Amino acid sequence: MSRTGSGHAAFAYANAWAGRARGLTLLELLIVLVIITVLGTVVITNSATLADQARVEQTTRTLDALRAAIIGRPVGPGEDPTSVGAGFIADIGRLPKVVQIDVDGETLLVPEELWSRVADSVTLPAYGLDLDGADGDTTLKMGAGWRGPYVLLPSGGRVLRDGWRRLFWLAQPDGLPVTAADQPIGRFRTSDQLTLLPDSGELELVLRDESLATPIDLTRGAVVVPLGDLSSLPGDEMAVVRLFGPINGEPGVLDQWPTPGGSKPATPPTAIEFEEVPIGPRYLRMYRWTGSTAPTLSVDMGTDAAVAARGIPRRLTVLTGGVELPTPLELP
Repeated sequence: MSRTGSGHAAFAYANAWAGRARGLTLLELLIVLVIITVLGTVVITNSATLADQARVEQTTRTLDALRAAIIGRPVGPGEDPTSVGAGFIADIGRLPKVVQIDVDGETLLVPEELWSRVADSVTLPAYGLDLDGADGDTTLKMGAGWRGPYVLLPSGGRVLRDGWRRLFWLAQPDGLPVTAADQPIGRFRTSDQLTLLPDSGELELVLRDESLATPIDLTRGAVVVPLGDLSSLPGDEMAVVRLFGPINGEPGVLDQWPTPGGSKPATPPTAIEFEEVPIGPRYLRMYRWTGSTAPTLSVDMGTDAAVAARGIPRRLTVLTGGVELPTPLELP
């Protein structure tokens, strides 16, 4: 081949390659756009799923913290119940109530008692050993009162929010929504239509709900008290057992057997039971009471002359589901 022919062939090849290198065809461009769109959709979907998962996990941690703050942490297998950290109910004797606060011009109902001892101008008593004794027995010294904060808020925060930065929906123990200050909280809930939560779309903490077909109550338990031999009591005396614990943070009488004004039983029981006792450390004490009917709760069994003898106070920790005193309560 001559040089001239070779030069023409090389020039034609170069022009053809340059034409191909100048850009993509319309079909190729559409294919690239489809690939980019698919990849972008996958990235966005994965990012949204990860973000929702993070919010769910944060909300779950917050609800777990609320549970521990209000009813204490669960008792582990073989663990001594008295070693479980105290919660709000153990210290105060009731569920936390909502208070009304203003945040950035908005009126909100929040469980401020969990992080502030002074809530809505009401000051709960600070935790300590009450040297004046319990109402109903001034010789009984027991600890009670607020020892929070039970929940830690973010720096500068005034309200507790879920993973989506929303306030928790609150319900009372009867299942009705919380609508006014001073109402007790039986349920915390957040809700969102999430693919991660296909069953109900809700994350919640139920402490007490009496509206359900099978009521839930994690805040109280029964106390079974075996009794020693009461047959030796003289005819003019009767055994009286009192159960002590905090009432709104102050030591007092939670219950009494026999009930105030009740008569001496004809046949002494071998055990008695106190129902719906708030969970936490509580005290039992037996007295020999001179009289035909049981005293009213206002009687100071530590000083009243009608008390013939006072037994040694017995401490026990009330748990969800109840507890039984391991050994009988004996006559003093």
